[in-house]
Parts: sequence; structure tokens; C-alpha cells
Amino acid sequence: MIFNGMKTLIHITITFVIFGIHNLLGSATLQNGLVGHWKFDETSGTTAHDSSGNEYDAILYGTSNGSASWVDGKVGGAIDLDGSNDYLAIKDLHYSQPGQIPAVSISVWIKTNMTSEGAIISYDRSEYFRFSIGGGNAGKLFFASTDARGSPHLDDQGNQTVNSNNWHNVAVTYDSSSSIKYFYVDGVLDRSVTSNHGNRNLGTGVSRFGIIGQNCEDINFNQMQSGSRGQLPFNGSLDDLRLYNRAISQSEVGMLYSLGNRYGDPDGDGLYNFEEEILATNPLLADTDGDGLNDSIEVQKFTTFERISRTGEFTFDEAVLDAESRGGYLATITSSEENNDVDVIATSNEWLGATDRELEGTWKWLTGEHWTYSNWNPNEPNNSGNEDGLHFYNDGKWNDIPLTSDYAYILEKPVFTEISDPLNPDSDGNGYSDLLDKGLLVWYLFENNTFDMSGNNRHGALSGSPTFSNAIQGKAISLDGLDDYIDIAHDSSLDPRREISISMWLKIASLNKTWTPVFYKGPGDGGHRSYGLWLNSSKYFHPVSADSDGQEDADSISNSWTTNQWYHSVMVMNRNAGAGFLKFYLNGALLSEASIRTNDTASSSNSLRIGSTQETNSEYQTFHGSVDNLRIYDYAIEEDLVSKIYEIESNTSISIIDISNNLPDGLHAYYKLDGNADEETDNGYDGSLTGTEHDPTNAPDRFNRPNRAFYFDGNDRLKLDHMALDNLSAFSISMWAKIETFEKIPLLLSAAKSGSSHNECFFFHPSGAGYKIYFQEDPSNETLDLESSVGLSNWRNLTLTRESNASSTNFYIDGSLAKTFTFSSSTAPVDVATGGLWLGADQDSVGGDWDESQSFKGWLDEIRFYNRALNASEVNTIFEVTRLISSDFTDVDDTAPLITLNGNSNVTHEAGFVYVDDSA
Repeated sequence: MIFNGMKTLIHITITFVIFGIHNLLGSATLQNGLVGHWKFDETSGTTAHDSSGNEYDAILYGTSNGSASWVDGKVGGAIDLDGSNDYLAIKDLHYSQPGQIPAVSISVWIKTNMTSEGAIISYDRSEYFRFSIGGGNAGKLFFASTDARGSPHLDDQGNQTVNSNNWHNVAVTYDSSSSIKYFYVDGVLDRSVTSNHGNRNLGTGVSRFGIIGQNCEDINFNQMQSGSRGQLPFNGSLDDLRLYNRAISQSEVGMLYSLGNRYGDPDGDGLYNFEEEILATNPLLADTDGDGLNDSIEVQKFTTFERISRTGEFTFDEAVLDAESRGGYLATITSSEENNDVDVIATSNEWLGATDRELEGTWKWLTGEHWTYSNWNPNEPNNSGNEDGLHFYNDGKWNDIPLTSDYAYILEKPVFTEISDPLNPDSDGNGYSDLLDKGLLVWYLFENNTFDMSGNNRHGALSGSPTFSNAIQGKAISLDGLDDYIDIAHDSSLDPRREISISMWLKIASLNKTWTPVFYKGPGDGGHRSYGLWLNSSKYFHPVSADSDGQEDADSISNSWTTNQWYHSVMVMNRNAGAGFLKFYLNGALLSEASIRTNDTASSSNSLRIGSTQETNSEYQTFHGSVDNLRIYDYAIEEDLVSKIYEIESNTSISIIDISNNLPDGLHAYYKLDGNADEETDNGYDGSLTGTEHDPTNAPDRFNRPNRAFYFDGNDRLKLDHMALDNLSAFSISMWAKIETFEKIPLLLSAAKSGSSHNECFFFHPSGAGYKIYFQEDPSNETLDLESSVGLSNWRNLTLTRESNASSTNFYIDGSLAKTFTFSSSTAPVDVATGGLWLGADQDSVGGDWDESQSFKGWLDEIRFYNRALNASEVNTIFEVTRLISSDFTDVDDTAPLITLNGNSNVTHEAGFVYVDDSA
């Protein structure tokens, strides 16, 4: 872990299981390599929008206005092609290079009864590829891969017929590295066959634009090179067509098939399939990231209601499609509270999301929710005139109405906020699974301090003169049995009414009196302890909790502990109805338990004290010994988590090293860029976003942690406080950067002073010898050829240092000296005007006159400014420390192979495959 919150860095090296199966496959992977994605949810018009983000929209031809072609689909809407002259031409996406396609995948929902061949998507079978149904009049899948004209090759067809006029999810993949074509039907492998042309990248080099639903020999958008349309018309409906530039896996095909049931929940995690797609989680795995928490537990879900209206309004089916296209659904009402919420925004005459068209009188919500609530108007429903749709009537009452009626509707839409990241088993980068972090109130590692590593800032206050000593992992705090203890300030979370769990390691040096408190929360009298743990001279543990009726305990047997030995102890209190227990675990196993009353605990505003108590008694001794790895949870943790904590924290191969002193002194300003421009030192040099379209967007950092870096799109910029650099005679600038393109001159940092354009500039520039880096200091500049050193789409640590004299300006890449700059004149202190320090764009005046030719496209992270010139060793230290991943670990689980993040980066663990590992 790298932890910066308290200006300390702790690196945890974990060489064994964090725990859980890390299913690194979520529906987020369905975006990887996605070239085009046509959902066909438009309902009207002639444009099928590309949802991949690449803007390869497809234009419908062969109909007058397109309205009749948009129909109800398998996933929202669909496009219905007439098998005659209907087709869509794909804008902009074309191929024109030999061997341009090393791999390709196509997935689509089809509904057809064709027997002759109909093209689904084509870039000309003999030039690039064509995916169709019915090649050879067989009603099977057909995929030609730069095949010569003539009879179908044996490797071009699947086995199963798919022309039953029912919806089928069909997919094909090809990868030149294996030369194998895989055909899939409804998520199941239909056929795998080695291509007759062997390991060949697809493409002859002839220019081809794509066509959906017809033959293709298009040299330009919707312009055939020769011949005419109509040779391979598709007759039927297409939905959710996806084109990839890679071979998707069988598990991914299974996910695409599962997403066809919008309101299904095959993994039972409480999220609809369409919600899983929003979250990019795996609809087939309840715990996508394998952290021990179901996906639905890692997010907080709210639903919003909104009245949607348009000129002419909607039929029921139109309302269904429109709601789904907005990322929601026709509202379902399952309680009086929800009915009241809808009544607030309804004006009467709005569709709701239920119908009885399958069986008259049996009403069902479209989402499949149970029909547990209704609020019909008197004498309704009455099916007067074939009324199969649910209608929000008047005063919150319901009515049935014909499905063809035209009304507004109530949109219900889920909104998610992350509790932890369901795609990352270690969301906060602390080296441990999210399950260990769930509900974590306090976490002390005691690495020469009492910092709270949970992120909640409940730092401990020391009394007496505690010391720090070696422990099983890193350091522990040692208390002298006289006047040493730790206070954690009172707050409501540490004064719970019903649930709490406290995990800690103890090594007892001595007990010379009857009792010693390990931890204590209470008012200072013996009968109203909120919770606590005591040691008795008969060597038993005495966990306690009190309510208004008095104290209850769950004592262990005598001689449960001895001195000078490490013990892992966990006390768990649960006073909820149906529970009512106090449990005590030792070294991962239940040692003692007792039933307790299901009342609120006694409350106390005193601090939580570790190693002592606010009570006074001559038979009490403050704790004498060592304490380590203190964790406090806001709920009653279960035995499997207790044992996992013990398993992790007892492992001697985990090393915890305080590297806070390794970073150089003189840090003047530090911007993490974790979703904001806040400055992390005490200097307060905060930057700011502009609140406009020119703000960079949140992006994953070099460890793939979400929202820990900024992406600049070539027109973005970020303002820093000018004081981060102003008036420094000597300075150092360090940053992590990943350059996406050299289309423009990638400018990393610009500083301007009043009355001049540039003062300090740090940018790349193309040249005959490659791409050079410029550090410009008005009026001088120096260049460095970086084409071979940095490259595109690689994270690099870039550091520039300048002494106060003219001849000592150095540039480092990944901690190594790349260039020494020599300026011809002496260097004065940097002069930066207020508002004149920016990332990502060049300013030709202070905070304005942006030069679009000099702007950055790529990613930036962790910008550090030092008030002195760092030496080579210090620069390398910054690189070595900040390049450390949050946790270097080898993941071993019950079914997975040994996977080391520092080993083979090509090792994958794919859901659905069984691994056998002798060392697991």
C-alpha cells in the first residue's frame, strides 16, 4: 500500500492470498476493443447511433423515413429489415490496409426465418470479412474471412440452424494467432474450426466501407465500387450488434447472451442484467471482482421517478422502448410510499410498467418484480375494450387502458453510488480485499505512529511514553503497564447501539494485579461499559457489554493466554433482534460466546481507550505488552472473515515497511489528481477545474485504480496555483504521464507571466529526428529526442530539475538521467503570474489565448513541485517509490492458479474454467 493521507508512505508486500477468487472478468471487458455498437433503440428516424463512443453511426436506406423499421427487440428496440432494399451504411469506419485485421469478433441478436443467405454485417468477404446467415442456403451462421469468391469454404459455417424466427444471440470470433474461428449460438459454443487460410491477418488493402443487412463492395460511404445492392438482403430483425477488434472469450459471449434478458438476475446478486451493464459488472457472477462482497453490496442504489412526455405521446410499447433507451424502465410501484412519490409528479394519464396481455387478469411488472401492491380505482381493472396496460389515473389510483392509447409515462431509473468498487477487489489500494475494508471504522498498523489507515482520520492520541517494537508484520506499539495508553476520540460511530467488532493482536508482558483493560469504552463506572475487553490474572479473557439493565460478558476459560506470546483477538457484539450475542475469537477460532439482550448499549461520550480505562480501581493495571493491527468494524463480522484476518495478519511473509522518509525533502506542492486539483501539502496551493467542457476527465491511474488520474483529450486544461512554481530559483518538477498521440504538440505544463507569452514550458515537439522534449525558459530552449525513450501509451515518470545557475537543468525518464540542458545566461527566479500555471495546454497570455496546436492528449498523474534541484539519487527514489503498485502480491485461492502480478502479465483467470494448482 502507498498511503499519503498523513504524509507517510507504507508499502505492504503481500506474498499470499488476500482471499477470494479474483474473477477479473466483468462486463467492463465488453468495452475493450469495441469498435462499433449499434443498439437500434432509436424508435424513429434513419440513424442508428454507435454506442461504442467511436461515432461510427449507421444510416438506414431503403425506407422513406425509417419509422416502420424500428421495432421491439430482444434488448430494447431493434431494426427490422425487409429482405428487399433495406440496409444501413456505416459512416467513417473503413479498412484500407493489407492485413489490417489480426482479430475480429461480431455479436448480434437476430430474428429471422431466412433460408437463403442474408448479410448481417459485411466489409466484403473477399477483401476483409462478411458475417451472415444462410451461407449455402443452410440457415446456419456463415463467416467469410478474406475468402476468395465461389462456393463456401468448409471453415466458414457453423453447425446449428438459427432461422427459427425466434430471437437468437449469435457470435463469431477469429484470431490470426490461432487461425481458429469460433461460432456461438445463445452463449454456447456451436463450432470451432481452423481456417483454411491459416494464420493470416484479414485484409487485402482494397478500401472498403461497411454495410449492415446487405452485400458490400463499397469503396466510399454508401458507394459501391461495382455491382448493385440486393444480392444478400437480410430479412428479419437485428438487435445489439457489436463489432470488436479482438477475439472475445467464451465467457464474454456468455455475458452478451445473458444481457439479452434485460430484467434477469442469473447470478442472484440483486442487480438486473441491464444494471450490471451500467456498472460494467459480470451478470453471471455475484461477486465480479472476487473480493468477498456481492456486487450489489458494493454500490448503493437509488431509483428516481420522472414524468416523460412528448408531442403525440407514447403507446405502451413505445413508452417501454423510450424508457429503456434512457437507461431505465417504465415505473414499477410496489409500495404505498412509491405510489405517493409518483403521485407527486404525475398529472394523471401516465403509463406504468405492468400489463396483463399474457393472461387476462394476471398483472405482471415488466421487471419481474412480485405483484405485492396495487391501488386500483374503484371497479378497476375492468378490461373494457381490451385494456391490457397499466395507467396511473387520478389521485394516485390505477386504471387499465388499451396498449395502443397515447400517454406520457413515468420513467424509473437506477442511480448508483459506489461504496467500494465492484470491479476492483482492493478499491482503496491499501493492499487488502474490500471485504476487509467494508464497515472499517479504524485501522492502526502502528508503524511508528498511531495513524488511522482506514481513511476516516480517527488518529490515536498517545499518553505516557509508548515505544514501537518489531512484530509479526512490521512494527507494534509497546505499552509499559504504568501510564502508556492510546485515546481514540469519541464519535457516534465508536459509540454504537447495536453492533461492533474489534480485532487486534496482543502480546502480554505481565499482569501483576487482578485486571487489565485491553480496550475500554464507557462512562468510567463499572456497570455501564458500552463494550470492552479485559484480562484477568487467572488468565482468561473477559469481553463485556452493558445496556441499561447492566453488564453481560462472554468469559473464556482460565489459562486461555500466557505471557510473551502473540494472540489475535476479536470481540464481536450484535444486539439486533434475532441475534443477541457476544462472541470472542482467539487466533481465528471461536473461544467463547454468550447470549445478550437485544437492547441498545449503554452510551458514553468518553474516548475509546486502548490499554487503559477511565475507571479507577486498585486492582486495575494498565496494559503491559504490545498491540498491533487494530481494526474496528461497524458491524458484527462473521467467523469466516475473522479467520481470514487471522490468516493474513499472521503470515510472516508480509512485510510492512515505512518508506515515508525515503522521499526527498523540499516538497513545495503536490497534486494527486484524484478527481480534483487539491494540493496535498500544508501550503494550500489548490488548483481548480474550470467547470467547462475543457476540464480533463477522471481516469484510471497506472495501477488501473479508477478516478486516480486525469485524461486530457487534446482540448482540456487544468489550472494549478501559480505559487507552486512562482519565485523559485531552483526547483524540480516530477509527474507521471502517458502520451496518447503526437498529433499535436503535447504540452505538459505551461507558466506565463504578465506581458509575455511563455516563461516556463515543458512540452514535446515533432522533429526530423523524432519527437523531442522542450523545456523553454524565455528566451532559451533545449531539446531532447524522446521518441525511443517515452513512446505512446506508456506510463513514464518524467522529472525536470533546475539549479539556480544556468548550466544545471536535468531531465530524467523513469529515474534515469536523459539529458542535461545548458542555458547561455543566468537563470533568475521563476516569474509566474496569478492564474498563469496550467497543465495540458499552452497559454499565449496569462490564462488565455490557448494555442490549440500545443495541447496534451493523454493521461497525467501525481504532479510534484520541489523548492530545490533534486539530485539523481533523489529523482530515482521518487520513481522507485511511486512506481510501487498498491500491493505487490501473489494471489492464491481455492480454485485459481498461482498468479503473480510481477510475473507473466499474460496469465488470465477466466470464469467458467477449472484450474488445478498443487500449491493452492
